[in-house]
Amino acid sequence: MLDKLKAIFKEVRPGIDVDAVKEDSRLVEDLKLDSLSQLMVSMKMEEVFGIHFDKPVVFKTVKDVLDYLEKEVK
Repeated sequence: MLDKLKAIFKEVRPGIDVDAVKEDSRLVEDLKLDSLSQLMVSMKMEEVFGIHFDKPVVFKTVKDVLDYLEKEVK
């Protein structure tokens, strides 16, 4: 799942070093995802993982995203 997420980050922000993306990487501070990038990541996650965000979810770290996906992906 982490590899798919890294691919999404790379697609949204082509300059990102996916090898440096770790579970404790912070989305804003470390990966430099601004609000538009975060929206694009969310949209791509819906497409790739077959999920739908019904309400706003706040992710601080890559681990937050992975934990959410583990609960939601069927």
